Amino acid sequence: MRNLVLTAFILISEAVFASEWENIADVNFINDCVEKDRKLFLATSGGIVEFDPYSGDWRVFTNIDGVAGLDVNCVALSPSGELWYGSSNGALGYLSGGGFINFPDFRFSGIGINDICPSGDVFWLATSKGISLFRRMSDFQVGEIVGNFWSLGELSRESPIFSVVLFDGRIWGGGEGVVVAADTSYETVNLSAPDSWESFGVSGRVNQLFAWGGALFAGTSNGIYRLEDTVFSLVGLERDDVFGFFVRADSLYATTAWGVYRSADGENWRRLLSAPKKAHCGLMLADTAWVGYHRGYGFITDEEVTRYVFPSPCGYGFSGLYISGDDIYLAAKPYGASYRKDGEWVSLTTYNPMPNGEEVPVGSRVISSWAILPDRNGAIWIGTWGQGLLVMYPDDNLWSVFADSTGPISTARGAGVDYEVIPKLGEDSDGNIWAFVFDPANDTAIVVWSYDALVSFPYPEPDSSNAYFFTRYELSSANFQSFLFDSGKLWLGYIDGGLDCLDYGGTLSDKSDDVLTHFSTDDGLPSNVVNDLALDDDGRLWIATDQGLCYYDPSYDFIQEVALPNDLSLNVLAVAIDRWGDKWVGTSDGACIIFADNASSQTIRSKFSLTGDVNERSGLLSDYVSDIHIDDDRGVVTFVTDRGVSSLSITEVGDGEVSLVVYPNPFVIEYGSAGELTVSGVPLDAEVFIYTSSGELVRYFPKWTVGFDAKVRWDGRNGSGELVSSGIYIVVARGASSTGKAKFAIVR
Repeated sequence: MRNLVLTAFILISEAVFASEWENIADVNFINDCVEKDRKLFLATSGGIVEFDPYSGDWRVFTNIDGVAGLDVNCVALSPSGELWYGSSNGALGYLSGGGFINFPDFRFSGIGINDICPSGDVFWLATSKGISLFRRMSDFQVGEIVGNFWSLGELSRESPIFSVVLFDGRIWGGGEGVVVAADTSYETVNLSAPDSWESFGVSGRVNQLFAWGGALFAGTSNGIYRLEDTVFSLVGLERDDVFGFFVRADSLYATTAWGVYRSADGENWRRLLSAPKKAHCGLMLADTAWVGYHRGYGFITDEEVTRYVFPSPCGYGFSGLYISGDDIYLAAKPYGASYRKDGEWVSLTTYNPMPNGEEVPVGSRVISSWAILPDRNGAIWIGTWGQGLLVMYPDDNLWSVFADSTGPISTARGAGVDYEVIPKLGEDSDGNIWAFVFDPANDTAIVVWSYDALVSFPYPEPDSSNAYFFTRYELSSANFQSFLFDSGKLWLGYIDGGLDCLDYGGTLSDKSDDVLTHFSTDDGLPSNVVNDLALDDDGRLWIATDQGLCYYDPSYDFIQEVALPNDLSLNVLAVAIDRWGDKWVGTSDGACIIFADNASSQTIRSKFSLTGDVNERSGLLSDYVSDIHIDDDRGVVTFVTDRGVSSLSITEVGDGEVSLVVYPNPFVIEYGSAGELTVSGVPLDAEVFIYTSSGELVRYFPKWTVGFDAKVRWDGRNGSGELVSSGIYIVVARGASSTGKAKFAIVR
């Protein structure tokens, strides 16, 4: 059996490889911001961005760097200047050196963190169940939950709190339609009792509480409220969704769904006309005000707002993926589509339809994309959910829309007029473009543009002179979930209809020789929900279903179920096969590799997964893996997850070297205890040395310490028994005829 650990080195089939991860996520949805050391730290839906506005340099902290929850809701500075963060999955931690130290209490309990209010050595937290008080021990990487206060005044028990602030000697929390407040003397006051909390009514959800000019303001989903004596009174922007506040000069600024507003007195509000909509947060850095948006960031000069975006894809939970070399194309459902070409990201969140050849201003419609495909001519095809089939011609920045009103792309049954769904797109070996139409009212389920017809922009409307059509009656279903081209055959997987093999003999113009073969649970499929398909070199079709993995062997006309690792979900969403015959499998709870012998496997999970063994942890962004793409020529495996895209780069190690597998990497020392780092793949006759990056010997392991499993285990301590500090370390194994070396990081 071959073991695989994806944090440092990898062993596939009989070849040895070094590996590293690259994660790509949307960092332009900015929830919160804070300034530290003249840099901006931004809480985003794809991790934490460190941005230097003076040089323009920026980097993203993800799970590889210790961020245990990528959907970061809040960032804050402790009194000692440490950067803290909280995420929707309950991750709580602070920046130390080049990575983050985490406290797992809330994450293990599934309690999301919405806001952080530091106070001395304690932190008041707005959580998905109320308000919590957390204390970090001053001399140790140890913390404790002092109290969880989930019965707050008039709020229902375990109601979410979205913002917390200290004001007038009390802790204040904002919930749905209610602001609560209590004395901060938690050691003498029973804050678990509802009567300890005073309640104040407001309209809408309280997004942020903010103290300014001796008054307390509440930004809500229905305007701005100010505390006046014992009530909160509406003081402006009624019916506007107010996300946050910041102060610039002598004025209070509000970031809202309609843009940025300014007030000198907290009552009269004036919109900055140049400010884009959907402003989430803001702060002052030196003399410049910075604003975080639903899409990107901006700064204010002379009441003018200049806006930028970080180069990253838009959205997450991608439903469509296409990769060609270094270029990557992503369909992000309601967030639009995006692509990286020649190293530059382009976002397609709106499009410019051209009905009857007339140009319409860009931005008239928002793209809800489910499939994306660049063709050989440079055009980009986008299948949408409810907006038909779009084609963008990049050179002219113009669009074509193929929909029910213009041709055979039909609206979905029961969905009303002009609601066309194109969940899948494909290009066959001849360059023909296949559009799969979901449950069409006109029964035309597949439209195929002939490559010969795609000679000039804009492309023609499909008809019998330039396209081919398949109706739902020629198939078993039109509820498409997956497809695969196979030498004149088309395999089709359905949401609820099993599997079809449409053998059209490679002759689209002649249907007389078409043969349809159907497979279902009656034929051995684990389920009739077929999520993905892949073909191996032996001609076997691998089938991913929501009840497990199997393959169909046409030589024996037999379907064989394949066992997954015991701790992996049976909801198989993706399968791909590399050149060595190893099967890479994605599920709703992790991924795995089933090696070419079909007998051994290795599970792959995210570094901060709550399930599975520590040996399975890797740089994977999330355990929900919906698609996998393998580029054998470049040695890259790409995983599509619900939080972004993770790419594993694999390079072959030279002759005479052995692969050392180091995990976990980075090696995080929490609560003053290091746990255990494992070095695997060590020759049995080798001595093992651990050095700092400067070459100082930290720990030595003689030959006899190498176990029969070819592993050495280290507790993170030097020869004197002291825990080592954060940094980059190098492990070297020297045997009589073989050597190996690997690099890893320690985060404290």
